[in-house]
Parts: sequence; C-alpha cells; structure tokens
Amino acid sequence: MIKLKHLKFGVLGAMLLYLIIKGTIDSSHSACEVLELFRNYKFNGLIINKYIDKTEHSTKTVVIKNFNTTIPDTLTLLDWDKTGLYNKINKNDTIIKERGSNSVYLKSGTSRFNYILDFGCHNKK
Repeated sequence: MIKLKHLKFGVLGAMLLYLIIKGTIDSSHSACEVLELFRNYKFNGLIINKYIDKTEHSTKTVVIKNFNTTIPDTLTLLDWDKTGLYNKINKNDTIIKERGSNSVYLKSGTSRFNYILDFGCHNKK
C-alpha cells in the first residue's frame, strides 16, 4: 500500500516536472520568435502615440510616424521586452531602429539613449 502511494507521487511529480520543463522551452521558443519579428522592424521617426490597448488584451502599443513614409507603424511587441523600454518612451520622442538589430536609439529632448531590447530569448545565434 505504501509503495503504491509513493509510486503515485513519483508519477505525479514526474508529470509536473515534465509540464514545467515543456512550458519553459515553449516560452523560450515564443520569445525567440518575437525577437525575430522585432529584428525585422525598421523605423526612423517620431512617437505620435503610446497607450495600453485594452481591446487587444492590454497590449503595450506605440505608434511611430516614420520620417520617410506617410503611413505610421504600430509597434505591439513591447509586452515581451524585459528592459522596460515602453516605460521610457514618451510622446514626441524620436526613435530609430535598423532592420536586423534589437537596438533602439531614443532621443528625448537633448538626451539620447541606446537600448538593447531583451525578449527572453536565450538561443545563441
């Protein structure tokens, strides 16, 4: 009877451990996919709006008016960023990001900042 009880706890513990490890791996893959999406963005413009979009699961949203195009870009990937860039961005800041990079240059008044965004992807490329 006692051995059966230990076996049940062992099996339950193994299943729980499996789910934790699987969840961690899946989360890491998702973070890497978001990082790749972010690296594909390119912008050079002015922050014209910043808000939490409650209709889209309270997504942190930044609207950028690029200097070279008439259609604004909407950046919605900052929920994944662990550096807190969203909280440092203000309306009327200038933001520059080159395609292929996870660095963002932010100019606020006379101050200039460079942020390297971290999405929690730990895969080495």
